[in-house]
Amino acid sequence: MVSERFPNLETITIYPKTPNFSREGVACCRVYCPPMEFPLLPWKDPDSGKLLFPCGKFVGTWTYVELRKAMELGVRVEQVFNCIEYDSMPSPFVEYMSYLYNRRKEVKDSDELMSYTLKICMNSLFGKWGEEGEMQVISRGKRHTLSQVPKHSNQIWSSYILAYGRLKLYSYMMEAKEKGTLCYVDTDSIFVRCKEKPLGDGNKELGTLSRKGCYRYAHFKLPKLYRVDDKYKAKGVPKSRNKEDPEELKREFFYDGVAEFLKPYRWMESKKLKEQANVWHTVTKQLSAQYDKRNTFPDGHTTPLTVGV
Repeated sequence: MVSERFPNLETITIYPKTPNFSREGVACCRVYCPPMEFPLLPWKDPDSGKLLFPCGKFVGTWTYVELRKAMELGVRVEQVFNCIEYDSMPSPFVEYMSYLYNRRKEVKDSDELMSYTLKICMNSLFGKWGEEGEMQVISRGKRHTLSQVPKHSNQIWSSYILAYGRLKLYSYMMEAKEKGTLCYVDTDSIFVRCKEKPLGDGNKELGTLSRKGCYRYAHFKLPKLYRVDDKYKAKGVPKSRNKEDPEELKREFFYDGVAEFLKPYRWMESKKLKEQANVWHTVTKQLSAQYDKRNTFPDGHTTPLTVGV
């Protein structure tokens, strides 16, 4: 995605009378998404605050690259309220990301600290461009809030990075769907029930998916809460300290909806709670959420929600 086209910030057009979707930019508009198995455009529910991918009529702000793809799929842009446009330019990130990625491959097996540092540099690129103020900073033991937008902030580029990531994942979903049944999709993973490898063996190159395994049993409850064979994924729940059964805590949380474990106060957390950093304390995590991002049926299949009609 870092090699795709990006907006040229020196060619900005603010609020043009008629949007030109062949350029780059962002638009606030009302769209109609016809019935389809996997809608493309994300929409934030104003009542729950949850990010959904619905069918129907709804208003949101999307990048032009997402809107172009959505219109290819049959989505209709009914009204544009405002937009900002730019000419297109080559990605400004190719040289930087290529250097970090290739350098990390060189040191991954010999220098763990440098490998981790390079990984953080790559992962933080999107977030640094997307900073928009209200940033929490701790300096000399005191907590401060920076309310102004940082000078380095460039949210249009950050929006495009996020959009390209979603489009890449969507292309993998459509490819895998031809081979079997999509069971679970997250920001960086796809689980497919099929008789053959849906995406081949994959690879570990930048911007691609690698094949992690083949499982005989899978049970998906919520985002980041699932079981594959005898392994459990439960975000926020650590592995058990019982070396003979490291999945114990995650398994308890998966089936019982509650887990109790020890964890240390992190630095930022300690300042907020006025506790001592790195002191271990008991945490009880309870499951209260229910899956409500799609319609669910007793046989396990799901369909998109419909809004606005």
